[in-house]
Amino acid sequence: LKLRASYGETGNFPEPFSRDRLLNVNAFLGQTSYTFADPGDPTLGPERVETFEFGGDLALFNGRINLQVTRYDETTNDALFNAPFAPSTAQSNQVRNIGEVSNQGWEFSGQFSILQQPDYSLSVNASLNTLNNEVVDNGQASKFNNGGFLFLGTFVDEGQPIGYLEGDQPFFNPETGEVDSIQTDAVLGNPNPDQFGSLGLTAR
Repeated sequence: LKLRASYGETGNFPEPFSRDRLLNVNAFLGQTSYTFADPGDPTLGPERVETFEFGGDLALFNGRINLQVTRYDETTNDALFNAPFAPSTAQSNQVRNIGEVSNQGWEFSGQFSILQQPDYSLSVNASLNTLNNEVVDNGQASKFNNGGFLFLGTFVDEGQPIGYLEGDQPFFNPETGEVDSIQTDAVLGNPNPDQFGSLGLTAR
């Protein structure tokens, strides 16, 4: 039996020139014209990811059964989002440090040696991971769209996973099958899997 724990921090830098106020160079009637591009943010810095995890490894029957379990808690501070400003400012979107994102879950894995002979062997590998992703803080930005389709957008908002799906939710009459009502801006789902894993078989 082996118990383990670790803590680490890492950073993720924004793209170059994201701090600077930029102009677009355009052609207009055979001349050069300029329009505003990124408004710039002199306070822009890297996002910082703090990760704490603990777990254990267990080996049984001379290593023929190996089990691992890990609990992880990852927090992203000053998260980088390409978020819009208030409409009254008339500024385009700007990468900003505005958020805090939490990722928590468990990791389970095991290796099982079913047959172990000098000339042949058979083993099974399996793993299962869980993930709970949530935007804890949106900073000073309100809910904003970060992609998707015209009829089904992906959004960032406090209390929801990153890129959650939002759109129109119809409600049908169970007797006639016709639409009774439609709820606009309804939360329609999470694009991130809350569980995923793998299963493998090795024969020699």
